[in-house]
Amino acid sequence: MPESNCGNYTHRFSCVVTLACQCSQVSPLSKSVKTTCTLQVVFTLYTIDLHFASSQSIVEPMKTFKRSFCPISSALDLLGDKWSLLIVRDIALQGKNTFGEFLESDEKISTNILSDRLSRLQAQGIISKRDHPHNKAMKMYRLTQKGIDLLPILLDVVVWSDQYLDIASEGRVLAEEIRKDRQGLLERLTKELLQSSA
Repeated sequence: MPESNCGNYTHRFSCVVTLACQCSQVSPLSKSVKTTCTLQVVFTLYTIDLHFASSQSIVEPMKTFKRSFCPISSALDLLGDKWSLLIVRDIALQGKNTFGEFLESDEKISTNILSDRLSRLQAQGIISKRDHPHNKAMKMYRLTQKGIDLLPILLDVVVWSDQYLDIASEGRVLAEEIRKDRQGLLERLTKELLQSSA
C-alpha cells in the first residue's frame, strides 16, 4: 500500500507469487484423486521515496554553500576549483568563445566537466551564452561585466606565477607586458571584451 506524508510519497512495491502444485492421493478404494494446492507468497521488492514540489517540472537553482563571509573564502566558493578561472582566462586572454575552443586548451578539460563549469559560470552571472552568428548549432560564451571585473586578478596571477613558478615563454612575455603598463593593458582588454559582449 502506498504511504504519503505531506508531499513525500513512499511507494512500496509488492509482488504476489502464486505457487500451484498437483498432488496425487490414493483413496482407500484405490482410486487416484488429483488435487491442486495453491500457495501465495507476498514480499516487498523495494521501496522508492518520491519527493514532489508541484505537478510541474522544476529545475532548482544551483546552490552556493558559503563557508564564511570572508571575501577570499567567498570568492573561492565560486571560483576555487581548478577549471572555472581557466575558462575565464580563455575568454579574456586567449579570445576563445566556443565549447570546441575551450576543449583545445592545453589543460585538456573533459567535456562533462566543461559543460558543468559553463553552466555554473552562467548561473553565477560571470559569463553569458548566445547563438553563434555563423552556426546555429553552436553557442558563444562571453564575459559579463562581473566576469570582466576578474581581469585584474588574472593579470596579478600571471605576474605572481612568472616570479615564482616555471611557466611557458608566452606567459613570461605577458607578465613583462603587464609590468610595463598594467593599467593600459587592463583598459585595452576591458574595452575589447565589452565590445565583443555588446
